[in-house]
Amino acid sequence: MSCVRNLRYRQDMGAPRHRDRLFVAFDLPGALRDELARAGRDLAARCGGRAVPAQNLHATVAFLGDVPAARVPDVAEALAAGDGPPAPVCVGALRARPSASRARLVTVDLDDPYGALAARWAPLAQAVRAAAGLDADPRPPWPHVTVVRLRRPARVDVRTGWYAPEQMFDLSRVTLYRSHLSHEGAPRYEPLAAVPAGAPGPGSGAAP
Repeated sequence: MSCVRNLRYRQDMGAPRHRDRLFVAFDLPGALRDELARAGRDLAARCGGRAVPAQNLHATVAFLGDVPAARVPDVAEALAAGDGPPAPVCVGALRARPSASRARLVTVDLDDPYGALAARWAPLAQAVRAAAGLDADPRPPWPHVTVVRLRRPARVDVRTGWYAPEQMFDLSRVTLYRSHLSHEGAPRYEPLAAVPAGAPGPGSGAAP
């Protein structure tokens, strides 16, 4: 079954929207989200940051920002560039960004031993950015999951209390999300469209 036939896009039936805050991401397995969320909460308690809740953990391919609502169906269709077999990856290092002395984010890298994720990442990012009317992003892909955000730059020690799961898992679904910002807590991410992948890849574990 082709990616386009698997595409699911839901349009609002209420008042018309002029712009939507959008991003595209690979979804994570539920058990891994829970594990990373626990690690984020432990680290946030030590550094004074805000842990990303489990339901918001993902690997962002392209942050599109405020996109004209008329372009949203085109962005949804552009997810077809992410079609293909699941990309087997594993959890890598925990990192403070941009530096351990002045961190604004704490992330977990995703290692791509077979190169399957890299092969799909750049074409997908280029396709959805073009559909949104944006220029190509010249930066190389950075597969990661943000687990803690800090309001102000702070020193963060990520060398203790972290044991990366050794099991490989599949990134098998690409989703277009609408972000609803909140002044009281974490944003809410609304899935608008998704492209599921096919058969499991080599050495993979559980799929999302």
